[in-house]
This record gives sequence, C-alpha cells and structure tokens, in this order.
Amino acid sequence: MKRIILRMCNIFFPTALLLILGGTVSARAGAVEICASRLDPADWHELFSKGPIVVPEHIVFQFRGHIFGSLMDPNDQRHSLPAGGWQVSLAEVQRRNAVARNDQTLSESGYLAFMTVKPSTLTTGHPCVSAEVQQVLSEQWGWSKKGIAADQNVYFEIYALYEDGGVVTSFSDDSNPFFFAAARGEINASVTSTINNFVVLEDALQQSP
Repeated sequence: MKRIILRMCNIFFPTALLLILGGTVSARAGAVEICASRLDPADWHELFSKGPIVVPEHIVFQFRGHIFGSLMDPNDQRHSLPAGGWQVSLAEVQRRNAVARNDQTLSESGYLAFMTVKPSTLTTGHPCVSAEVQQVLSEQWGWSKKGIAADQNVYFEIYALYEDGGVVTSFSDDSNPFFFAAARGEINASVTSTINNFVVLEDALQQSP
C-alpha cells in the first residue's frame, strides 16, 4: 500500500498536548454506527467472500452528505435511474436536490472527519457495528470545523488510513477484505453520539483527553 499526498514529521509524541474544546474536557470518545453497504445480493456475497471485514483503528471517515436510503445504501441506488435522478415523487426529487446542494455548500466551508480508535469487525450476520471515534482536524486536509453533532440522517465514507505519521488514501490490496471494501466505497458510518474530542494532524499530534 502506497503512502501518498501528505507526510507529517514526529507526529506521535509520548506525551500528547491536551486541548479543551468549547470550554469542557470529555474523556469519552464519540460513537458512530459503521455498516457494510448492501445493495445487490450478488455484490453482498462478493464483499464478504474474503472473510469478515475488520475496520482497523486510525481509519478516517469523511462527511459525504445526507442519507437518501439507509446507512447500508445511503445514495438510495435501489431507486436511482440510469440517466440520473430517482424513481420517487417529484416533490422528493426536489427535496433531495436541495439537500444535495446544501451538503455541497457545507463541504466547501470545511470537511468534517473522524477516526476510529480501535478495530471493529463486520460480518454477513452483523454487517453494522457501534464504534468509538474521535474527530480529526487538519488545515492541510481541510478538516477544520470542530465538533460533530449526532445525526443519523447524514453519513460519512472511508477516506484514508492514518499510519506511521502519514495519511494513506490508497486501498489497493484486494486480498485484504477491508481494503477491498474500502476501495469500492462499501463501508459507511453515521454519528450516533456527539463527537466532542479530537486530534490535530499537523506537525505534531495534539489530542484532547
């Protein structure tokens, strides 16, 4: 797997700098629900053909927008048309277009992102799992807005892996079940408990407790 785009020096210090967000300190990580995408039964079998999907620690999820279907199919592909749009009422099409435009505006003002703090396992029998996360902030990457409110009507998609002081955006090893799923956008998450702790991925790792 190739590291690309950004390298950060001396990012893991034995002692992290404690930061206070909004005048309070939280010792508990925010919570999210992580799900494997399930649209077509044939694709579902292929997705798990290599075994359970272990979502590692330090996986960065980035804001994608509102859920139009379910977390397992947030883009509502079951009701999409080949030429674009949806097989729903005109009023719903107009609502979705307005929501999508608003999501784009929000993204342009600074992306929201969070990172897993421990591994989680997805299986065919349990394709969704609750996981603890912390927000990531970085001026280089545009992750600039502090605090992520609980909202199960929006979803986040896997963007990168943070390891060895670098941000890895390439998932090219199809022999690994997680990389196989991540490269195809088949893992999504929504925030179930407000995330009010964070790490700053800059020249040094700064962490709230």
